Amino acid sequence: MISQLAAAGEFPLGIVYAHRVESMKKSGAPIEWVKTADPVFVTLSPVAVAAKARNPNAAKLLMDFVLSREAQLILRNANRLSGRSDVEPLVPEMNPGKLKLAAIDPSVGEELTRYSKEFREIYFQ
Repeated sequence: MISQLAAAGEFPLGIVYAHRVESMKKSGAPIEWVKTADPVFVTLSPVAVAAKARNPNAAKLLMDFVLSREAQLILRNANRLSGRSDVEPLVPEMNPGKLKLAAIDPSVGEELTRYSKEFREIYFQ
């Protein structure tokens, strides 16, 4: 992982997840994330029930749980951000209200190979 390599001094900087850095800091790693980036890019984690789910009621119950405050607190304890306004992050700097967040366009995935090649050309040559 880039965050581990950055903490080990292999890279002076890297594009990493803030929650990963926060977890590593708790373990004593010498790493920090830039809290002033404008914007901070985030990925969305949608939840859905398949149209022809084998057990649609069980799927609906799971969805209710995943979106519940209880489940979101579990995610928060892993330093993840919750979409719920009643779940404060463990690290105040990760409060979505204090950051300018921009969701990564899902269409980026369609061009991932091209973007990966371009990234390597810029940073590793």
